[in-house]
This record gives sequence, structure tokens and C-alpha cells, in this order.
Amino acid sequence: MKLTLAALLSAIAVAAQTSTDSPAAPPSAPAAPAANSKQSITIITPTGNKAYKVGENMTITWNNNADPSDVAYQFTDITFELADASGGINKVTPLGVYFETYNKNASVGLLDVTAPVPQVKAGAAYCVRANIRGSTGFTYYFSPTFPIGMELNAVPSKSAQPAASGAANGAAAATGAAAVSPTPAAVTSKPSGGLSNTLLTFLGALPVLLF
Repeated sequence: MKLTLAALLSAIAVAAQTSTDSPAAPPSAPAAPAANSKQSITIITPTGNKAYKVGENMTITWNNNADPSDVAYQFTDITFELADASGGINKVTPLGVYFETYNKNASVGLLDVTAPVPQVKAGAAYCVRANIRGSTGFTYYFSPTFPIGMELNAVPSKSAQPAASGAANGAAAATGAAAVSPTPAAVTSKPSGGLSNTLLTFLGALPVLLF
């Protein structure tokens, strides 16, 4: 009886040391680079308190939220595009119509640029989308909404104000496709059921061995 119990406990101890979990990464595995959360901008104007006409000059201003020592980000190219915000919050549609800033060498550190409003149909809810290309794709920032070719009082009271930023990676970023979050997927592990099943098997056999 003692020998049988000793053998059973020894088998359980061996099973406890055996796991089917995925092996941990070796100590020499490189860690993912940390994202610089300060690398962002905030669009100041247009504010949404003015109506514009096609061809009229619009001054776009923004704040650079990165550290002043981050020179590389200051010289990162930035472009500005009109987007249709008539669908409401989080339903902004980029139009592929850009403000002519290429000859102005627009970069994040410039902080303002003036260009004529591109040719679009009259509408009550447009916004400016700023496009900044990083190492993993584009990051987008949006202004409040404003009308083009319409009076300011024609804007619906519930017009969208897409102030949040979005990002796109890979091929989607290159084509200006739908925004995709750049946040790396979290590494998760799923507990293995191998140990529990082994213990249940031995415990189930315990009455037979004792008998």
C-alpha cells in the first residue's frame, strides 16, 4: 500500500513539472521598440467657426506635442486633405483632395500653412485631415467641421467634430485606406489543461489502487 501511494505521488510530481504551455522567449530575444506617445499634433485652426469657399485661402495651424529635442519629428513631412464629415462622428471619409502645400515644404515643425480650399461640392460638414507618415504607417489628425460653399448657419447643430486621431499601417496606409490602429497586438498566453487532466486521471485511479 505504501509503495503504491509513493509511486502515485511520484507520478503526480512528474506530471506537475510537465506543461504543454508554449516555451518562453529566450533571454536574448529583442524587445519591441517602445512607441513615443508624445509624437502627435493638435490642429488649432480651422476651428469650425467660419464658412469657406472653394479657392479661398485657408490657414491651417497646429501644435507639435513632441519633445522640442525630437528634431526628426519636427522635420517629418505633413500633408493636409479635405474629408467629408457629414456622416457624423467616427464616419469621416477622406476625399483624396489635398491642399497645395508641396511647394511649401510642409513639415510637423512648421506649425502653420496657408493654401486655397480645394475644389469640392458645397457641403455643410467638411474637416481637414492631417497625414503624418511614421515608420509603421500614417497617423491622421482631424480638425472640427466647417461648411464649404454654404453659410455658417446652414451647418446642422449636431455636426461631427472628429478630433480624435487614427492610423493606418502597411499597404492600407500607402493607399489612404480605412484607418487601422497601429498599437501592437498584446502577447497573450493560454493556460494549458494538460496538468489538470493528468491530475484528474491519477486521482480517478486512486480508489482502485488503494483497493
